[in-house]
Amino acid sequence: MSNKKNNSLVVSNSCPHTMLKFQLIEKYVARWSKVLSASKLCEWLIFIDPMSNSGIYRDSNTNAEIEGTTLRVANILKDEATKNPNIKILMLVNDISQSKINRLKIESTVRELQDTDNFKIVTSCEDKCDFLKSIGKNLKQNRKSTIHTLLFYDPYDADIDWEVIEPFINRWGEVIINHFISDPVRGLSQAKDKLLVYERTYKTTSEQLRNEFSSDPSEYRERLREIVRVIRNYKPDEYFISGFPFFNRVNGLLYEIVHLTSHQKGFNLFKSSAWETFNGHSSNKNRKADDDQLTLMLGDYLPGDSSCYTIQNIADFLINEHRGKDKVFIPELYKPLEYHEIFPSGCFKKEIKDFLPAKGVKKSRQGRKEVYDFSNLE
Repeated sequence: MSNKKNNSLVVSNSCPHTMLKFQLIEKYVARWSKVLSASKLCEWLIFIDPMSNSGIYRDSNTNAEIEGTTLRVANILKDEATKNPNIKILMLVNDISQSKINRLKIESTVRELQDTDNFKIVTSCEDKCDFLKSIGKNLKQNRKSTIHTLLFYDPYDADIDWEVIEPFINRWGEVIINHFISDPVRGLSQAKDKLLVYERTYKTTSEQLRNEFSSDPSEYRERLREIVRVIRNYKPDEYFISGFPFFNRVNGLLYEIVHLTSHQKGFNLFKSSAWETFNGHSSNKNRKADDDQLTLMLGDYLPGDSSCYTIQNIADFLINEHRGKDKVFIPELYKPLEYHEIFPSGCFKKEIKDFLPAKGVKKSRQGRKEVYDFSNLE
């Protein structure tokens, strides 16, 4: 096989939405690792990627090679380990292709990501389920709360094996799943073996998928969350789920990145990371044409779009939460956002509160503190 053809098998193309996914995971891991490194309760930080690819992608627009999730995360975690010698950081990286793992090793060496006393990358080449079963078994035997894991489960289609993910959901750690909603939406009429995958992913029958889910993305989205809540058997009421959709150039829904955690701070860090990645929106959906038209029709008010919320939608949510209150200070103002599945509590705060006066919320000062009056809203 020619080098050019072999390289095309090892280096996958990266579309704009894929690069945004890289940026989201990179941004979150940078914050997540800093929080855990500063915690005296975390001795081990383990990042797990069962479908790593080669670590290198080709930009579909420029044809230039760029770093994928694994190498971006490795750069961050190696730096964190260097700064914090008291924490041990382990990356468990797998791909079923030996050629891709070999390329990943080469790229890691080029970037000086070699092992140190407290940082190590362990690669393997096996089926993703076998890989996770082995790790999950070891984690069940060692349930020390000082071991914190982040599993990044990024399949190429709607193929989620809940049995191998369950150990990571039921421990002190994070799980990020790439949920390919577009796959079942368009694939229910495909071959029987594909239907078996969907039945396993959504824990239901193909008949129910056709009759009740069909082409409605929200049904698949909610079903995934129902499954997670059933699987979680340790303090399920303290488990946080957030998810953010990704679209292609023509606004076709492709997948959602779902974050699962028992750590509220991690929950809010992920939401902020997503909104910053999407520049003040909850997805990369192109709303410009729709927004321009709606502005002409409705003035400055833009109604909520559940597939792409804006900062203005966050302000509307807070108005509804505080309606009738005559004295709301800044900490209380943003408090409802801490438990919201999508709206962030840690970013765009100034932009959010700047919307309030135009909505009839009165702003004043009490000493050095800002106070907001929601009592006279219609």
